[in-house]
Amino acid sequence: MSTAEYTKEEMKTALDKIRLAAFRYDRNGPGAVGLDGFEGSYMTPAVFREQLKRVFNIRLSPGELGALMDQLDRDGDGTVS
Repeated sequence: MSTAEYTKEEMKTALDKIRLAAFRYDRNGPGAVGLDGFEGSYMTPAVFREQLKRVFNIRLSPGELGALMDQLDRDGDGTVS
């Protein structure tokens, strides 16, 4: 279930943002935010987007969010598990 139409470029930029944030993330670094918000819940697209912004400082366009939802919403229920 996609939250928005997206282009191949938006898919690429969304994945690049995730990849770069993962590379830079240091849980022991000063001011590092924990990953607890990503565990044990089903996140709607809005909650997922907010978690990415808070934890990794990733800002997604609607198309980029739609691309990630298509990749991460494996059961098609509109959430990220």
